[in-house]
Amino acid sequence: MHPLSKTTITTIISPLITGHSYASIKAQTGASTGAIIKICQDYCPEVAVSSGGYPKKLTTANILYTKCVIRTGKIKNAVQASKTLSTLNITLQTVHNALKSTGTISVAKQSKPLLVARHRKARLEFAERHLEWTVEDWKKVLWSDETKINRFGSDGRDQV
Repeated sequence: MHPLSKTTITTIISPLITGHSYASIKAQTGASTGAIIKICQDYCPEVAVSSGGYPKKLTTANILYTKCVIRTGKIKNAVQASKTLSTLNITLQTVHNALKSTGTISVAKQSKPLLVARHRKARLEFAERHLEWTVEDWKKVLWSDETKINRFGSDGRDQV
């Protein structure tokens, strides 16, 4: 590599500082890409260099919004998040990767009985009221068939 003149170096530095790409600077000045990179490293190391690749579909604001909405409970998981961000035309995997990069993890929702103190008290009172019932009294009760009914969602694992 032959040394570049001071005027060539200054014509390379000014577009670097304003954010032009190496390819556009190469087209303007005729310097090689290696020379442009070396000048960037030597004369303006504070200039942010693009890592290349396709631009991200989700901005930082999109990711923070999604994380906030999940934390507040308005949506439960990445599937619902990808549906709310459907105008961006992104996949579930993109949302999952973005949330994972922020430290958000997916866990299986804990199943717990939806009983509060009031329910436990009512059950205890029912049991105490019917403690003295005989078999004949219980025969008068209409028992339903063994049908399973889910009042609060499905039995499937719910990821949150």
